Amino acid sequence: MYVTGSSSGNYVTGLASGMDTDSIVANLMNAERIPYDEKYQDIQYYEWQIDAYQSVAGTVQTFQEEHFDYLNNESNLLSSSTFLDYSTVASSSAVSAIVVDGNAADAQYSVTVDQIATSASMTSDTAVSKSIQASLSADYEALSGEAITLTLDGTEKTVCIEDCDGMAGIDVNDIQQVIDESFGSGKIIVSDTDGVLSFNTVEGSGSHELALEADDDVMTSLGFEEGDTLSNRITINSSLEEVAAMMATPFTFDEDGMITLTINDVLFEFDGETSLEYMMETINSDIDAGVTMTYDSLKDTFEISADDTGAGKTLTIEESGSSFLSATGMTTVVEGQDAIASVNGEKIVRSSNVFEVDGVSFTVNAVTETAATINIDLDTDVIYGTIVQFVEDYNALIEGIQESLDEERDYDYEPLTEAQKDEMTDDEIEAWEEATKVGILGNDDLLEDMLDDMRIALYSAVKGCGLTLDQIGISTDSYETAGTLYIDETTLKTAIEENPTEVVELFTKQSDSYSGTTSARKLDGTELAVRQEEEGLMYRLYDITESYVSTTSDSSGNKGLLVEKCGFKDDYSELSSSMYAQLEEMETEWSEMEDDLEEKEENYYEKFSYLETYISQMNSQLSMIQSWFS
Repeated sequence: MYVTGSSSGNYVTGLASGMDTDSIVANLMNAERIPYDEKYQDIQYYEWQIDAYQSVAGTVQTFQEEHFDYLNNESNLLSSSTFLDYSTVASSSAVSAIVVDGNAADAQYSVTVDQIATSASMTSDTAVSKSIQASLSADYEALSGEAITLTLDGTEKTVCIEDCDGMAGIDVNDIQQVIDESFGSGKIIVSDTDGVLSFNTVEGSGSHELALEADDDVMTSLGFEEGDTLSNRITINSSLEEVAAMMATPFTFDEDGMITLTINDVLFEFDGETSLEYMMETINSDIDAGVTMTYDSLKDTFEISADDTGAGKTLTIEESGSSFLSATGMTTVVEGQDAIASVNGEKIVRSSNVFEVDGVSFTVNAVTETAATINIDLDTDVIYGTIVQFVEDYNALIEGIQESLDEERDYDYEPLTEAQKDEMTDDEIEAWEEATKVGILGNDDLLEDMLDDMRIALYSAVKGCGLTLDQIGISTDSYETAGTLYIDETTLKTAIEENPTEVVELFTKQSDSYSGTTSARKLDGTELAVRQEEEGLMYRLYDITESYVSTTSDSSGNKGLLVEKCGFKDDYSELSSSMYAQLEEMETEWSEMEDDLEEKEENYYEKFSYLETYISQMNSQLSMIQSWFS
């Protein structure tokens, strides 16, 4: 803000004349400042107008994001699934179902399953890992009183070896007995073959993974050497060379030290340092191969299965030079099969266990002995609740905008100048400015047009739909209450109970000629009129909000009307808006006026300085003349 009186220090002021030059200049500048202060007030008011428009734009955008966003499945009013909620009750776990569109309301299905779909696969025909086996004969005498630690399926216990039967020293039976006492009998078996010990879980016992550890001297007494396998399961993070050593039948590499597999015409090669885990991840991530390789630690088996189920989905695997497949027992491909079911007496054969009938997606999980019954019921309370929530949110939107349009400006309150603010407290300034902002959007044509567009959209008939808002119990008092919607609960609930799909269609129907959300901004006026005649109420509101707050250019290259006018707060669109451009022009004019004021003040002080100099000269001459006569 420009301040007067700052230049007096550069000039002689009042010494000869005795005049209060600063006060005189200040009073002169007060008159000069009137247009300058008025421009400042205009700029301040214009900034508030931009804020007010941006507030409306933000409110409309928020309404649009909350109700017309396909990424928000729970509140997207453009999708019929937001209105429709179905309960599905199946009499058997062999079959399940979900509704995927609105064509299956209140339906009952009888489903039998004769066969489920499977994928082609190749599986190990036996367990692949070898037992925990020593390399040398055990020194039983040295084992007396020693401790070994066994981990069985995650449970770790330390066992002390002792002569349990009091016979001729320690033997394999004593080791078996102390292990049985710790873990229970029938879980772990200890064997002695020509003095060489081995440890493993008992097949069919329900126990699976076993690991052994002990001090080095105890391991030596047990007959284990460095490098011997101390677990009865392979570990997938081990290298392929290490995995081969862990297997009951170690696989070999080809002459180049590689495992070479061709799966569905895709070549894979892995060297001995590659981990088994990486090998499986590489195979599983190849889209062209289309298979999944797994290791089942419970069964201790490998499987390679096609990703797609169904008959004819073949699986071809070949190995060249190495022996991974034969060593793991994966030698035979079991072909996949189709799912075979019957829905309401109609035979269904599909390659997948998931298939759709009349808008209902069925999933078959197992073969049925008797027909499974699936009842599907539409929850009409959800439709009612969704519509009520929309009406409440819509009313809040238009009421807030209409309130701003109805406000009348009090011209007794204008933006304060800096000088006026200096004489007021912060609370007084805040109260004054709030009063000044009243009516800042009063009777705005652009916002009036937007509300008119919304009202017309809701009360124009939807082509091809047999219902209107009035017919389902939603009415308005039109302009008397800004087009606020009112719900007759009884009429709306009756309409939903009697014709739920058509009620939902009234809101969510897409245009037959120009469907979707992405096309609307690219249509010309004629095409858009056809679209809006054919589409449901929510698509119409979406189109209208887009025409005002869209950041996407339309067929003419323009963004939404409010975006073009004011943009969004703290967004690039604000800088490119027409109001921002106008604001910059006003601030440039104001800056030029400030320069003019400084120049005028300098000019006043310069003239008074000349006056003081002239008076001083005259006084000197007078003194000289007087001295002559004296």
